[in-house]
Amino acid sequence: PVYVLDVAEAIHRVVHGGEPHYGQDYYLSGPKKYTLKELLHFVSMSVGRGLSPLPLPLMLEKPFGKFVDFMPNIIYKPTTSSELGMLHIEQVPPSEGVLGFADLKITPAQLETEGREFLRMFATGNTKFLQTS
Repeated sequence: PVYVLDVAEAIHRVVHGGEPHYGQDYYLSGPKKYTLKELLHFVSMSVGRGLSPLPLPLMLEKPFGKFVDFMPNIIYKPTTSSELGMLHIEQVPPSEGVLGFADLKITPAQLETEGREFLRMFATGNTKFLQTS
């Protein structure tokens, strides 16, 4: 995960930085890697819901996911086989030599600070900052 204001600052620096940035690709990612399972836990705890993924042993996740995939669409599906498979996969780190936040002299925000505060606003219904006039 990456904080949107960090991405906005990176775009600003690239656009206004001139020629050294032409044709460059930047891998913009937060400072820490997470699995989907870790992110789901973080979100549920931040909003005070205590939700968690299905507590299935790894050997049962794939058969359960395949079963759910064949359920009709009119029935609420708690998950899919693809989502269950992603629970344990970390994001892919950038290759050596790939440009990122550090090359733009930006220290990305931590999910545990910015993300938690953002999610708490939604949990309390305080979303006035999203409204436009």
